[in-house]
Amino acid sequence: MLATAGRRAWSAEAEAGQATPARGRLALNATLDPEQRRVTGTATWSLVNASDHSLAELLFWLYPNRYRERPPSLGDVGFDWFYPNGFSPGGMTIHAVRVGAGAAPAPGDAARPAAFVVEGSPAGGETLLRVVLAAPVPPGGRVDVALDFTTLVPERLGAFGCVKTGCTLLAAFYPFPLSLGPVGFARDAPPDRFDFQARVLVPGGTSAILSGAALEPARAPGAAGMVAVEGADRNAIAVTLIVAPELHADGLRAGGRSAVYLHRDARPPSSQDEVLPYVREDRPGLVLETARDALELLADRGLAGPAEGVPASPLPLVLVEAPLRHALAVSCGRIVLVSDRLFEIFPLTRVRRYHRRELARAVLAAALDARTRAVEPDPDVELSTEVIATHAADALDTERFRHLEFARELLRPLAFLPAVDQLIYAPLVAASSSYFGDVEPRAIERDIERDDVRRFSHGRPDGRFIEAKLVDLLGRERVTRLARLVVEDGVPLRQAAARVFGAPADWFWTQWLAPAPARVNYRLAAIRTTPLSPHGVHVVVDVERQNADLLEPVTLRLVDRDDRPHELVWNARGQTHRFEADLPAGLASVQLDPRHRLAESAVGSLPPDEDPLSDNERPRPLRFIYSGFGALLDVTSLDAQAAAALTLKPRHDLHNAVLLLASHTPAVLGGLSATYERRFGRLADANRLTSSAGLGVSVERLDPNYAVAAGQPSQPGWRYGAAIGFFHDDRDFFIDPWRAIGVQLDLGATLTSLESGDRLLQLTASAELLRLFELRPGHVLAVDLQASATGGDIQRRSQLLRLGGATGLRAYAVDELLGRGRAVARVELRDRYVSNLDWNLGHFTAVRGFGGNLFAEAGLISSCDDWSVGKGDVFTDVGYTFRVLHDAFGVYQQLLAIDVAVPLNRHDRTCFGQHSLGAPADGQPTLRRPPFTVLISFLPAF
Repeated sequence: MLATAGRRAWSAEAEAGQATPARGRLALNATLDPEQRRVTGTATWSLVNASDHSLAELLFWLYPNRYRERPPSLGDVGFDWFYPNGFSPGGMTIHAVRVGAGAAPAPGDAARPAAFVVEGSPAGGETLLRVVLAAPVPPGGRVDVALDFTTLVPERLGAFGCVKTGCTLLAAFYPFPLSLGPVGFARDAPPDRFDFQARVLVPGGTSAILSGAALEPARAPGAAGMVAVEGADRNAIAVTLIVAPELHADGLRAGGRSAVYLHRDARPPSSQDEVLPYVREDRPGLVLETARDALELLADRGLAGPAEGVPASPLPLVLVEAPLRHALAVSCGRIVLVSDRLFEIFPLTRVRRYHRRELARAVLAAALDARTRAVEPDPDVELSTEVIATHAADALDTERFRHLEFARELLRPLAFLPAVDQLIYAPLVAASSSYFGDVEPRAIERDIERDDVRRFSHGRPDGRFIEAKLVDLLGRERVTRLARLVVEDGVPLRQAAARVFGAPADWFWTQWLAPAPARVNYRLAAIRTTPLSPHGVHVVVDVERQNADLLEPVTLRLVDRDDRPHELVWNARGQTHRFEADLPAGLASVQLDPRHRLAESAVGSLPPDEDPLSDNERPRPLRFIYSGFGALLDVTSLDAQAAAALTLKPRHDLHNAVLLLASHTPAVLGGLSATYERRFGRLADANRLTSSAGLGVSVERLDPNYAVAAGQPSQPGWRYGAAIGFFHDDRDFFIDPWRAIGVQLDLGATLTSLESGDRLLQLTASAELLRLFELRPGHVLAVDLQASATGGDIQRRSQLLRLGGATGLRAYAVDELLGRGRAVARVELRDRYVSNLDWNLGHFTAVRGFGGNLFAEAGLISSCDDWSVGKGDVFTDVGYTFRVLHDAFGVYQQLLAIDVAVPLNRHDRTCFGQHSLGAPADGQPTLRRPPFTVLISFLPAF
């Protein structure tokens, strides 16, 4: 049976002849087999020609075909957010097309087969179906077309895919028409809304949720065969189908609305009395609590009253736990998909606010959907819903935390940490807009997948971005008034915006809803100060708007020498504007867009390798970044190497940096170096360029016993060095890179000053070539070639190059293979076994996957006296690396690597009168090296 509410609405509309002329109708009959990931059925469309000319053909999207091939945007960073078990293609096949009365198979000439062709589009290969009509359809005419299809659903996380025995099909598992307007079909527009009746067969014993159906998931425990689930709706954006093993249901009623949350696991008992209550959290309870807050806010803000055309008792909202990674929550109609990892971030209220806000936004959108459908013209329903839901979610967040805050403000005190610096300036996390907002620079460009049927075919921004621009235009209080006009008074969004603005606002929608949003750069063109009598200065600041003439408020903040801010606003069109102000205390700094409300790009006077904000601040404050602590423990010999780095660079400057490095190795008790780097090349990520050249100096305190023969006196001393180098590395992800080209060239001079009075000067040159080849996702062939040589006044073993250790042959000790020249070839086959684990270790870290590297290494080391090489100077080893991929605090990706290396041809050699296995050259080797080496590190070997 069809859902009662939907069937009655459809029937009443048809009897009264009140159907929207341009809105299509879909009758969908299908069968879903989750194990085979296959949907078969017939989609029968009744379409009205809303264009100004006759239609000789119909165009349909074959949305699943965009998943036939791996998207180029999905690489080592985001691939596992969608494909944890390797790439799984999806697709749709059209078997037959019929056009005619009802478009259903019938005797006689009731429906005729139609010719069709499948072709590519900017949305992907074979995504467009072109149906040739036997007779053109005149403007205002209706045509019925039936399409027999089979959809192969990819094994995929997210809003479109099957995982194990469940499928999440947020939309478009059936063919649907392109948006049809006055000029015809539009490929770069969101899909049109439509009316539908749907009947889908699903396996018995499962839970099935179909949009438009009453809230009774089609559960038939123990039933054999297939069970039908049916639904109907008007003015819908999509037909949503979710099938999963039996789900648990918990409901609530708040703000005049009811909601139910369907989740996989039973709710645990209360843990409020536990020492660490978050270890056994009631996650469904947290979801329902957030939903309750959102619904109560609608009632409290006057957004939950009756509206014309909305049922007095609307159907409940349906929240469903789903395997989302790229997003935290997604709504479609009254259905909300909730990520099964929503609350796996560290359980601090201030941190989880972003996750709660995103869930509240989706719940609010679902609650508002029926109201905006009754108010808005079809193209604006989704936009209006998202705008009002975003504004309400921000209001809810502000009520709880007193002010709206994004992660940039929260993390600023911790910006010296490398993980935090990466998050702020080049986030490599899923759902980054939840943390940073869609008004951040390059936010639109950062959306790597547009994993939503409403956004896949065009570049228009979503409602979150438009809400931010409406706030800039009207202010938050007036946007609240706008929302009430839409929801309570039934005024469409665009009309409500003009009414609140007090003037026509067509320019606003044209400017911000363009298929390809304008790219703009703002810059401080000139800053001049003139002394005032008796004290202070008159400040003149010229600001340029480059590449696009937009109308948006541009804030300039002047900070005086008493640390008081003074803000000025430019809110007019034009390429330039002059700000002027008197500052009695003098001028300390100037900053454009201090609240990060402008979406800027590197255009105009900025080359593509610049940060778009690099010309927004004078003077640029220095960023002090604790670039990281790296440690490597040789468990076999109990030797450790460690390094801590600090980077100093101007904020938003990608070209200049100073690197300070403190280190300890078996040869050095402690060392400190400082290197100036000039960076260039293309962007590896938003925070780093691919290449750099540097000049550095260093000082080290030598380990007096390193490489000293048994019974010989220690050799304490210092080493001073200077070096120049070139570095290139184009990987954008250092934790588990799949593709890279790396080159490093170094030339340095060192002076070793021993306390015995010796002064030893030497020169060292080295080169390294790194290449990573992606064999397939998660499987990489890595090759590393190194060569180096040293010469000069070399009299001590501690001056020589080392073939063993983590940067050479891992099976050999760092003091075992010494010489004046060395060459190393390292090959690794890196494989990831599993990527979708969810082992939450007290919220401090979460294990996501395991991998392993099979490696082989060969090295050549010269004599200690010169650069000559003999047969006994070649060494090899093999080994295996076990890798644990994990997320720190649920957000930042990290790696734990355990290497086990075995030498293949360990043999003794002498260097400066000592065996590599111990004892003087005139005696017998006395040192027993272990048959294998175990190393523990926190970064890839190379």
